[in-house]
Amino acid sequence: MTRTRSTMPQRARRSPGSPRPANRLAYRRLHGLGNDYVFVRGRDLRHACGVEAVRALSDRHRGVGGDGVISIELGEDASPAATPRLRMRMWNADGSEGGMCGNGVRGAVRFAIEEGLVEFEESATSREVVVEIGDRAVRCRIVEISPRFLVAVDMGACDFGWAAVPFRPTRPLVAAPPDTLRSVDELDALGASGNLGSPGDLAASLRGWSVASMGNPHLVLMVSSRAEIDSVPLTTLGPLLEHAAAFPARTNVHLAKVETRTRFQMRTWERGTGPTLACGSGACAAFGILHRCGDLDAAATAVLDGGALDLATGAAGRIEMTGPSETCCTGIVDLDALLAARRSEPATIGTPIEIELDAEATT
Repeated sequence: MTRTRSTMPQRARRSPGSPRPANRLAYRRLHGLGNDYVFVRGRDLRHACGVEAVRALSDRHRGVGGDGVISIELGEDASPAATPRLRMRMWNADGSEGGMCGNGVRGAVRFAIEEGLVEFEESATSREVVVEIGDRAVRCRIVEISPRFLVAVDMGACDFGWAAVPFRPTRPLVAAPPDTLRSVDELDALGASGNLGSPGDLAASLRGWSVASMGNPHLVLMVSSRAEIDSVPLTTLGPLLEHAAAFPARTNVHLAKVETRTRFQMRTWERGTGPTLACGSGACAAFGILHRCGDLDAAATAVLDGGALDLATGAAGRIEMTGPSETCCTGIVDLDALLAARRSEPATIGTPIEIELDAEATT
């Protein structure tokens, strides 16, 4: 079978084994519904990977800018006959390492094709790529290249076990039926170090809440009306709930509102980053909870601040998420100079960054 290159705009690519000259880090900033990350080759970042490097690259004022950093390299079985495998690591903007990232997984597939790690067979019946994240192997299917780059991701099943989240309520909670939300009267069991009733009365705005894991922790708060999904002060509540005592690994925080049986709205505060325009794993967690409660059908659309994701349940409750990955810009940054500027002059804009804009990204 003849392998053909993708029709997406590309710049000159290095072979998978060739290193980047010292200090100069090539990147692609990609986003899924506005949830953007700085994508780099794994071997290029390895020598400088650390909290400070991630924070410098993610800095929207003095660095490249993004909700975090993602490194990509070939997985263990990269033989031509096998399904292409990629290895992905993701860091939040604060430098902490994350787990599953639905928008990042779709970006990983696009990045790998554009960087030549994977050659896409446009005429092939199979368009699968496996992305390894931690101990998980996530199957991805390229749905469309043009006019939008769309990827369907098998995100796995929602895990509602408290140990998986992890979730350790600060006071005993009575066991609840699996098809119900937890009561707003139990919000104190989250152990948030602040008054969740001010500003605004959170309990009065909610009809319930639940927790789930998609390989990372999620707290989903169901609001009572469409107006309240915008009025609940997520930027105030987000940090209180992210660091609440009941979540030893912190948590992502989401507000959700069911509109119809096939559509719901959501806003997100991401662990280690803050408010973001979209969260793929969070959308899956909210969908899993709401489908379990009987509020949503087996297929639904999540409408986030940055756009929409299509979600569907399959065998054994596995959730397939379909959404886009788009290019913001590409470029090269002198990472050592960027780090030095941050250390010596933290209030300055920082070092210049060479930017190569894709024509597609400027239209």
